Amino acid sequence: MKKSLSLFVALCFVHAVFSQVKVNSVGNTGMGAAPNSKAKLLLNSTSAVTDTVFGIHTSVSNTNSSLSKPMYGGYFKNTQTGDQTGSSAPLHGIYIENNNSKYVNSTYGVYTNNNISGYANTTHGYYVNNTGSGYSGTMYGFYANNTANHGYSGNLYGIYLMNNKPSSVSGDVYGIYSTNSSKSTQGGNVYGAYLSATSPITNGVYGIYSVVSGGSANSRYSGYFTGGKVLVDDDIYANLDVYARGVKLTSDERLKSDIKPLADEKDKLYLLQGKSYKKSPLPIVLEDSMSIALKAEMKKESIENDIAEFGYLAQELKEIFPDLVSQNSNGYYAVNYIGLIPVIVEALKEQRSENEKQSEQIRQLAKLMSIKSINEKAFEENGIESIPLLLQNTPNPFNKATEIGYYIPETINSANIYIYDINGFQQRNISISERGKGVTILQATALQAGIYFYTLICDGKPVDTKQMILTR
Repeated sequence: MKKSLSLFVALCFVHAVFSQVKVNSVGNTGMGAAPNSKAKLLLNSTSAVTDTVFGIHTSVSNTNSSLSKPMYGGYFKNTQTGDQTGSSAPLHGIYIENNNSKYVNSTYGVYTNNNISGYANTTHGYYVNNTGSGYSGTMYGFYANNTANHGYSGNLYGIYLMNNKPSSVSGDVYGIYSTNSSKSTQGGNVYGAYLSATSPITNGVYGIYSVVSGGSANSRYSGYFTGGKVLVDDDIYANLDVYARGVKLTSDERLKSDIKPLADEKDKLYLLQGKSYKKSPLPIVLEDSMSIALKAEMKKESIENDIAEFGYLAQELKEIFPDLVSQNSNGYYAVNYIGLIPVIVEALKEQRSENEKQSEQIRQLAKLMSIKSINEKAFEENGIESIPLLLQNTPNPFNKATEIGYYIPETINSANIYIYDINGFQQRNISISERGKGVTILQATALQAGIYFYTLICDGKPVDTKQMILTR
């Protein structure tokens, strides 16, 4: 009886299993579905389940410490033979298609989880090795195509990488590491990374977005570029070493030629006209293929995102400093504001030199104004021979006669001393024909007691005015 019961249970089990596994006449197997001619193994799961669902689940364990061969969770090899010149169908090592409706959890095209302990060799979450010969089509190490409908509120990643490095690990950590090499006969471009965003969205669009924290400030880089050139805004180039805290320009004298002083350039600064303006964050190019609604939406977004700025108009600056204005292939101008800095500095240096010269002249004039008599030593100490000078009369007050000292440079054509009373009426006009230092004597006769003013006028311009008092 027990043997009969056991046989019945075994038969039921075998029936249940083989009701799910079906094999056709050519050996193609189907699990959960009838086999077809396209797949050697067809897996189909349509039941509503509450646990994890696997299309294929492999678990490989090794206990041999001297294993010298690779271990594969799955290995796929496709070989296409014969002349397939007219064939247009793709060849996939693995093809993954996930169709989810109202799914609230994560969806993975490929998910890898490597837990390594005491492992001395390289570990790959995903490793792609493509080798082509006589191949004229496109070849991708990794190709991602994400499409989200308007009801999607989550993030979209072409590639998302997260590396957590403990302090005990001394090796380098790369978010993306790319090594590209090409033969000299290759006509196409070689990109370490190529990013293109064309969708009209309301949030920010980043070709590359980098957030770096930790480490010292001098060893933290949002981007690091070495060799070649950095392509900026279509076809505007700059030789840059880019650091997280700014831009360091390559300025070695050995890399420059045709070096000239900026003697003539600094005067052009006075021709510049600064402007206040509002500018769209990006120029909007309305293509003919866009719908009217999309054009209106982009134009509205451009107006709402205007930014207040101060600067110069590129078209105007080009007329004054043409070397500081460049134009890209779309016809838009850009201004090299950094190039204005040396010109501004040279202008400030010249202005400072002029100010110092004027300050020195004022200081020397102040000294000369305090001189009671003119002598060679005074001029030697002050170093001014081209400035007219009028001295205070002596004695002052006076009642008979007084002396008025002066100095007239050789460059002066005409010189006169005019004497005015307190009401402003002219009383005397003394013409000075001699040049250099001299003295004129004013007699008190025919002048009434009172306060008088005398002024030295050279070439029609007043030089100085002083006061004198006549007593009886």
